[in-house]
Amino acid sequence: MRIEWLNKKGSDRVIVFFHGWGMDAAGVSHLQMEDDVLMCYDYRSLDFAFPDLGYYRCIYVVAWSMGVWAADRVISRLEMKPERCVALNGTTRPVDDEYGIPVKIYELTEKGMNEIEEDTAKETGMQEQGRKNKHKRNKDKGQKLSARDVTKLLKWVIILAVVVILVVVGYKLAKQLGWFGLKPKVETTILTSSQLEQVLQIDDLSVCEITYNGVAEVPQKNHPTKVAYYVSYEAEVKASINMADIDVQIDDNVGEGQAKKIIVTLPQLQVKQIDVDMASLDYMFVKKSANTADVSEEAYAACIADAGSECRGNEVFLQMAKENCENTVKALLMPIIENQDESYELVIQ
Repeated sequence: MRIEWLNKKGSDRVIVFFHGWGMDAAGVSHLQMEDDVLMCYDYRSLDFAFPDLGYYRCIYVVAWSMGVWAADRVISRLEMKPERCVALNGTTRPVDDEYGIPVKIYELTEKGMNEIEEDTAKETGMQEQGRKNKHKRNKDKGQKLSARDVTKLLKWVIILAVVVILVVVGYKLAKQLGWFGLKPKVETTILTSSQLEQVLQIDDLSVCEITYNGVAEVPQKNHPTKVAYYVSYEAEVKASINMADIDVQIDDNVGEGQAKKIIVTLPQLQVKQIDVDMASLDYMFVKKSANTADVSEEAYAACIADAGSECRGNEVFLQMAKENCENTVKALLMPIIENQDESYELVIQ
């Protein structure tokens, strides 16, 4: 087996490419790659001196046609741990009625190639004997090989057709996978505001949740300006928005070469869900008569009101909720935006 560097720029990633049967660097040397590329070919013998690839951060193995068979045997003999292996139009069982070239076709192909080698050897021997019976020998040879030459020609035509089909299919598959700088064709779609709004249709999305510890004041019933008791508590507070109220507009009134703007207007954040832990209530009575049998029910309502009032005015909490909401919108919309042919800028306000 022969090994040749097609590209070695000192990258921290390397592609080990196993070429097809009878191929060399001429078929792929024109491809421009950012990664280092090491090509293996000529599998008449699998004896090789493989270079040390231990300093590469990522190793990718790409094998085409007969190279799939060779890669399967070479990798198993090396302490190589590829990040990814890709097989194109090949199999680890190249001569197989189910997974490779049917055995009968392979035997006929091999027989035809052996006949060519035999003919070459015979011609060399005849040349060494001199020109004594040259005219007669050439005449007899032409008569014997005329039918066989036609058979050989048909075999080579079939082999060439198979190779062309493999190359075309391999190119299409490589294009779909994005290998060797090839890019798959992306169908053009028209992006609309209604499409983006449908993506964001989530009712009451919770965008931030905190644990709030507070102290509520409960006034006296007969004297509302005076405190009956204080109660400390722990509550889980959630801020949310109704995604159905989000407005999306696309501003395509931009200059040539500039990105269109997708403007997302968020509705007002709401602090609606407040869960007070009843077991956390701790009282300090200013008026002892306030310690009645139903004091916990009154205290619970006061704690919910206090937590809601405090959190709705907490700028840190609201800012955190706003940022979480914006990140959620970006996560939902950016995959769609990035897949468009046109350039878009996402603006959230």
